[in-house]
Amino acid sequence: MIQKLGLVLECCREGADERVLRCLVRRLSPDTQVVVRAMNDKGSLFREGIQAAEALVTIEKCDRVFVVWDLHPEWEDELDPKRAIKCKDECEELRKQLAKVEQEDSIDLICIIKALETWVLADERALSEYFSTPSHPASIPRIRKPQNDQDPKGHLMRLFTQFKGRNARYTDRLDAVRIIQKAPSTNRLSKVPSFKRLLEKLLGNPHADFVRCGGTCDDLAANN
Repeated sequence: MIQKLGLVLECCREGADERVLRCLVRRLSPDTQVVVRAMNDKGSLFREGIQAAEALVTIEKCDRVFVVWDLHPEWEDELDPKRAIKCKDECEELRKQLAKVEQEDSIDLICIIKALETWVLADERALSEYFSTPSHPASIPRIRKPQNDQDPKGHLMRLFTQFKGRNARYTDRLDAVRIIQKAPSTNRLSKVPSFKRLLEKLLGNPHADFVRCGGTCDDLAANN
């Protein structure tokens, strides 16, 4: 078991990525302590993320560090337009930096295709429960390969309009973790390659299931 896990993320502090990943680790490996370095944007993650990961190993004494980013973040237009647009290319860019780090073997790269919302869309049971009301139960069809959705955030926004009204808005830092909370198992999420990699790196088992219910993340889903 990983006793102390470091996360280097492209989000701001207490952003959607941090809340979702803290929730997932808490449900999958409750005894793992999590330390987060929020880089605020993808550009900063690519410039300084490996240094942050190195510090988590050497200074914070993390057993392992995951560097996690979206292939297509919300702010991708702020990046150099010549930036590689494939996960394997972006991973290679970071691996070149990793090769210069003594703690390379303690640092793993996880690129999410296309974005965090890919994971949020993966379990139709969680979505259906989230959008249901006592008088209007929702039945959302399963998306077999959410990683192929070119605009997962847009997809979620449309669901909010459909089930919560035309003025409803998807707020990633709150709604993403609230939906992930409701996933009853990992058997949908683990079909997404990037989530499967998370399971492999965290637990050594790509088919590992949750050991705690979503209620353990209520503090992360609080409106604050």
